[in-house]
Amino acid sequence: MVLADSYFAAEDPHLHAYAESLGAQLVVADLAARDGSPRHDPLRLASAYADIMGVSNPT
Repeated sequence: MVLADSYFAAEDPHLHAYAESLGAQLVVADLAARDGSPRHDPLRLASAYADIMGVSNPT
């Protein structure tokens, strides 16, 4: 599985093919921090991992 930020994935038209060439599935999610810094938002990243792993979020 390859997890990519939606902005990054939109910028790279070959990303899907790259993931497939590795035998992986591409998962695209909104992962960026909202403050404009070039980093992932930890809660968004954790949520994306939980979705991929099928972990439910108890509320």
